[in-house]
Amino acid sequence: MEPVFKIIPGFKIVGMMYSGRVDTGEIPLLWNRFADKMETVPNRINEHKCFGIINPFGENKSKGEIDYVAAVEVENFNDVPDDMISADIPEGEYAIFTHVGPISNIMNSVKYIYGEWLPNSEYTLTGMPDLEVYDERFKLEAEDSECDICLSVKKK
Repeated sequence: MEPVFKIIPGFKIVGMMYSGRVDTGEIPLLWNRFADKMETVPNRINEHKCFGIINPFGENKSKGEIDYVAAVEVENFNDVPDDMISADIPEGEYAIFTHVGPISNIMNSVKYIYGEWLPNSEYTLTGMPDLEVYDERFKLEAEDSECDICLSVKKK
C-alpha cells in the first residue's frame, strides 16, 4: 500500500466528536449516532461524502488518545445543531492511502500506515488533523469497499 501525495484545499465541517482511546469501540458508535443525524446538518455541500477527522495532538491527550470527529462538509457554520461541533480544516499536503475491504478491517491499514510506512518514510506528521474520506466508493462491510486515509505530512 503506497500513498498518492496531494494538496487538499481547506474546507469547513460540522459533526459529532469523541475524545479518548482508539481501542474502546466508541468510534463506530459515534458514527452510528452521527449517521442518524447527518441528513439534518444545514448547508451540507456533498451528500455522498463524509469525513473522519483525526487529531491525535489535542489538549491533554495521553498516548493512544485522540479527538475524532465524524463529519460532513458544509458551506458555512449557520445553524449548527446543538449536539455538534464546527471546524475549519486547513489546506495541506496529504499522503493519501486507499483502504480496500470491509470497514471492520480498517485498523489493519491504520497500523500499517502509522506503524510501518510513516516511520520508514521520508515524511513526518505536521500536527494538523489527519482525514478519513468516505464517498460513493464506500460500502461498509463489502470486500470492494474503499475509503481514503489521508495523513497531513511534510518532509523530515
